[in-house]
Amino acid sequence: MLGTRRAVCVDADQTVEAACFAMRQQKIDRVVVMQRSGAASAPLGILSASNIVTRVVALGLDASAVTVSDLLWAAPARARVSDTLPQALERLSAAGADALPVVDSDDRLIGVVSLEDLLVALAAIAIPRVHRIRR
Repeated sequence: MLGTRRAVCVDADQTVEAACFAMRQQKIDRVVVMQRSGAASAPLGILSASNIVTRVVALGLDASAVTVSDLLWAAPARARVSDTLPQALERLSAAGADALPVVDSDDRLIGVVSLEDLLVALAAIAIPRVHRIRR
């Protein structure tokens, strides 16, 4: 899949404060939330800085007492590494999200794809076509 970025992960039972620390340390604005089950783990969703601001800070909640899983409201949505650009956009739209974890055929986390990544990929396809039409 085009635009897949390396994922920075946090465990679902970690505090929001720990997730914020990871975001700051890695200079990113979202992390993939993982559910561990023995040796295996699966992505549950994406936690963004915006989620933290609107669901913790704005409500005056204690980030050291709220867990990351407390902020995941929707069923886990994922993009597949085999998805086409339109399929990935459809999954993103259906989830109402701005980023999704990308998994392989065994549901192992491969990376993250954002709306921005997909728009850049679309632009790369559309811009050469526009130049050909204008000439």
